[in-house]
Amino acid sequence: MREAAALLFLAAAAGLLLMRPKTDLGTMDTRELMARTIYGEARGGGAAAMADVAAVIMNRAARPSWWGGDVRGVITKPWQFSLWWANSPGDASNRAATLAATEADPLFADALAIADLAIAGRLEDRTGGADHYHADWMSPSWAGSMTRTVARDRHIFYRST
Repeated sequence: MREAAALLFLAAAAGLLLMRPKTDLGTMDTRELMARTIYGEARGGGAAAMADVAAVIMNRAARPSWWGGDVRGVITKPWQFSLWWANSPGDASNRAATLAATEADPLFADALAIADLAIAGRLEDRTGGADHYHADWMSPSWAGSMTRTVARDRHIFYRST
């Protein structure tokens, strides 16, 4: 135990400690919550795909509705982002990887930078104002009542009509 404490002290003194991941969404600040959400939902498509998901979150936050009225409310609304669903099949390992990510992962570092841009209102929206999306292999029942805006990076985006 003393060795671990000594290593942590040395790492901190050398400036090597990275963001310590939290596992409770309620304890994350808005930046971390946004970054972890876009990372977990879209890191497979790289920075562009994560930016698209961030745009959806920001579009929802800009138009308060049943999905929430701010970034935190939008992200934590039950059943909106499968990454955070308690019983989502297949997402447990993704959720664990997302919660364990640090800035040492270049994609998570990108997610943090994208979150900063989005929260500052400087993120370009390439989704056409989308407030919904799904993976391209899904066919959700709600998609038929929306206006499809763009399909990119294994996601299909929609705007409420």
